[in-house]
Amino acid sequence: MIALVSWSAQQTLRLTFASESRVAGSKRSVAPELPFSDCGIPFTIERLTVHQPPTSMAEPTDPEPSSSRREWLLCGVLLAATLLNYADRQTLPMTAVKVRSELGMSNQQYGKIAGRFGLAFGCGGLLFGAMADVISVRWLYPMVMLIWSCAGFATGWAEGFAALWMSRVALGLFQAGHWPCALRTTQRVFTPRRRTLANSILQSGAPLGAILTS
Repeated sequence: MIALVSWSAQQTLRLTFASESRVAGSKRSVAPELPFSDCGIPFTIERLTVHQPPTSMAEPTDPEPSSSRREWLLCGVLLAATLLNYADRQTLPMTAVKVRSELGMSNQQYGKIAGRFGLAFGCGGLLFGAMADVISVRWLYPMVMLIWSCAGFATGWAEGFAALWMSRVALGLFQAGHWPCALRTTQRVFTPRRRTLANSILQSGAPLGAILTS
């Protein structure tokens, strides 16, 4: 009789633990059986390990850190660089009549200067676009800005067709390096969530530069 009661208690414990395990959606792992005695008759129960049910949703990731004040200050510097880029580009067309009169150039000569500037700008975009992929913009960008600034100063000191031609070709070639270097800078500094706004601020310098020189 006692053996029957012990066997019945053992089966009841097993069914109870199994039911709780199914309700919780847990996984059942069987450990080595532990001896247990009741009324001098040994029997065993199984050890159950209850696990939390797996969640179907992924854990939320931390939000992207907001851009710091230093990053937006850098964006302002890029805006100023774009403004200067287009201001230098529009200076000669705005004073073309006076420059042709003072240097004694014909319309054909001035057209050659404008055409070579556009060709140099196109070649410079390809050249510095490839260089920005292999050279750090920390060094490439300041070099580009320095040379195009010197070329802009040289344009004002030109005293003939040849000097003006060379200064405008150099200006177009190195001004083209502004865009690949600036876009690479925003890619490295700003998070994807902030990058679109940073690029918009950067590119707004182009019409602003054209307006300020008009």
